Amino acid sequence: MIFVWQVGITAVISITVVFYLRGRRRQQTTTRMPLILFLAGLTLLAVALVSPLHQLAGQYFFARVTQHLLLIAWIPSLILSSNPLPTLQQGLPASWQSRWEVRPSLHPKIQQTIHIMTAPGAALLLFASVFWLWYDPVLHALSVQYTWIRPFEIFTLLSAAGLYWWHITGAAPHHHQPMPWVIRIIYVLIGVIIIKLVGLIVMFSETIIFLYPAPFHMPGLDIDGQRLGGMIFWIIGGSVFITTAIVLFSRWLAEEENKPSLPESTWASEEAMRAPGWEK
Repeated sequence: MIFVWQVGITAVISITVVFYLRGRRRQQTTTRMPLILFLAGLTLLAVALVSPLHQLAGQYFFARVTQHLLLIAWIPSLILSSNPLPTLQQGLPASWQSRWEVRPSLHPKIQQTIHIMTAPGAALLLFASVFWLWYDPVLHALSVQYTWIRPFEIFTLLSAAGLYWWHITGAAPHHHQPMPWVIRIIYVLIGVIIIKLVGLIVMFSETIIFLYPAPFHMPGLDIDGQRLGGMIFWIIGGSVFITTAIVLFSRWLAEEENKPSLPESTWASEEAMRAPGWEK
């Protein structure tokens, strides 16, 4: 089962890389940063799903936490920051591109439903709900006991996180109006709270919430696998979100600086300089 999983994920990642590189060649783009971000995201996806981390995540709680952080923060933020869809579309075979261009349009009511369900507020609610749901003690125990639940867990976490980061990065396709810079910064910082709440509860719990097959205890320290997982959530869980907020803030400042200055006639007139409520 593990072998089939590893081969399948590796094949999907490899095919995606081929299509992306073909798309870049056809676009004749020379910008390196999108390529670096995209390949970094796929590399971390391989680490999360193909490397020994995936098997360790079924044995140790702190390994599961590490895998989850990659799936909900690092991987989607890197991949979507590269805005990969236009490049991937260009890399598809010609027959596939033709089918994509002539695809039938959806019924207006279906389009409206999808628009509502993928709105920023709905995406944030889905992200928080899915993440918290997988840390429900009962559901989490089932995912540890039954390995066939793991693919569904990974798919839901990655999908919910992808929708959340889609609004933050502004990647294609553009079905919604981009959020103002201030709202986008607040939006990404809410993600820090979502992650750290779980870390706080787990780290200071007096009882074992999540039982795993392999016991873990750091020698010389009163730190078991559950507490270590909570520490990972608390210490580095918000790093991607905070870094993204800083990047968004710097872009906002740069945009404001690049705005053209108002002509002097607009702000230096007698009427503009008059105090509010003052009438001559």
